[in-house]
Amino acid sequence: MESLVHGTWSGPLADSVRTIFGHSPFHLANGAWGRILSSLFITGGPIHFFLAFAMISVCVGTLERQSGSWIAACSFLIAHLVTLLIQSGILLGIHAWIDQDWSLEWSRTLDVGPSAGYYGCLGVAIFRWTNTKRWRFALVILSILMLRWLATATIKPYGSQFQSDIAHAIAFPVGLTLGYLTTWIPSAGDRQRITEP
Repeated sequence: MESLVHGTWSGPLADSVRTIFGHSPFHLANGAWGRILSSLFITGGPIHFFLAFAMISVCVGTLERQSGSWIAACSFLIAHLVTLLIQSGILLGIHAWIDQDWSLEWSRTLDVGPSAGYYGCLGVAIFRWTNTKRWRFALVILSILMLRWLATATIKPYGSQFQSDIAHAIAFPVGLTLGYLTTWIPSAGDRQRITEP
């Protein structure tokens, strides 16, 4: 993992590394599509590194135990890609419409980290969960993510935290949608019961 190579588990992310590997909506608009993937492997510093490690263990691990490795891996990658595409489209659209300094800042801010992927996996896991109360959990999580984004937008509407919070608020519903689209694929437990004699 690039986070280990660049030492973000033990110290803050160097600006030069963020500049090389980070993603912003303007990169997408200018054809630097590789940034969508390169930003996935970098974290902003020790706290972000260990938080990402814990969230991947919980969210992706839960989905993997529930539905298998392929669904978990594909959900993680698809949620990350789709979320950054939607986020970039929204922020670039706002800038094209309003064309202010602050909208330009939104479109140029570099973001890093795997959070869109693991929030997407959380959405898939909750949708594929057989518990009848799953929608309550989904509503609570979505409300928390939206409130956090609104708080960041009100208090500090610039910088990578704003980018991250809007990505989280997008990634979770993307995950719920992926969960809906994959309901025809049996879960790991269902496959085990099918193969048992």
